[in-house]
Amino acid sequence: MKNDVFHGHLAYSEESDHNVVVIDGKPYSWDEVEKILNANEGFKIQVNIS
Repeated sequence: MKNDVFHGHLAYSEESDHNVVVIDGKPYSWDEVEKILNANEGFKIQVNIS
């Protein structure tokens, strides 16, 4: 995550049989995304689904 901004998309992982969030080309589980976001606890976030 560069400069506190990331872009990605949602994808299905046959390997884990779950949806993953692909950020900067790398797949992350929702648990991993939670850990990334926890580093910014207390800050505002913006999520756009397009």
